[in-house]
Amino acid sequence: MKYNKLFAGMAAVFLLCTQYSCEVINPAEDVPAYLTISSFTLTDNPDVNERSLAAKIVAANVLVNNETVGVISIPGTLPVFAAGEATITLDPLVQQNGSGEMLEIYPFWERVNLAGNFSPDDTLVVNPQTRYVSGVTVYGSDFTGTDILFVQELDENSQTAVSITNQGGQAGEGTVGKITLTDDNPIFEGATTEGELIDVSGANRAFLEVQYKTDVNLLFGVLDKTAGNTETVFREYGVLAKDSWNTLYFDMSSLLISQNVGRFQLVMSATYPVGSGLDEAIILLDNIKVVYL
Repeated sequence: MKYNKLFAGMAAVFLLCTQYSCEVINPAEDVPAYLTISSFTLTDNPDVNERSLAAKIVAANVLVNNETVGVISIPGTLPVFAAGEATITLDPLVQQNGSGEMLEIYPFWERVNLAGNFSPDDTLVVNPQTRYVSGVTVYGSDFTGTDILFVQELDENSQTAVSITNQGGQAGEGTVGKITLTDDNPIFEGATTEGELIDVSGANRAFLEVQYKTDVNLLFGVLDKTAGNTETVFREYGVLAKDSWNTLYFDMSSLLISQNVGRFQLVMSATYPVGSGLDEAIILLDNIKVVYL
């Protein structure tokens, strides 16, 4: 008897909820706003000689009102459970050592703070800009005029020397460095000039930035010139052949610290692929930098 009463009571509740739209099983959910980042670019810091403002910011770490929201690809959109005026904090991310699976906050670019207003189910679009932090040192070249890297010919072959060409960089304009390899001249190995050693002694972090388009794999490294050390070449940073312009960021910090390297020349090498069917292999370089602080 009591079971019939219980069933009748449940049926009554069900009928009431049906008539008055009760949400016992499916409670109301918050409706998010959305944040879209269309682009994330590098702008000038008058206190830094950047050499160039080329950058490849692939994602951003997002905080809203100091609360972590997540990581957003660029371009991309992220749901945000916030409403009204808010402070948006963005950390620019790069692919560490060229890996698409390893994103890292680039330590030499500034964190960005923006003001925004979020409304449920509406999208806020931002196009942030960052810049190099003050105090950072940038060594490198954008391959304009006589500004050429890797002019010291470790391979002792002037036929493979770096030249300047108007083939256009990643933006499709300007000059870039060019190296040509053939069956007769299959090897390139060059270094930055010994008269301009890169001095990272006292620096806590160092990165290598590379813009390139190449028919062959490249290998970057350092030629240790630190006083008291044995002169050694550490070839550490590999770049795969790519038929379109790309930018990579290599964290040099662990190598320099573990090998106690304080002063060095930057080294690059490449080899013509025998049997590849190529009449010649072309290497194009632009905006090569060692950045440290």
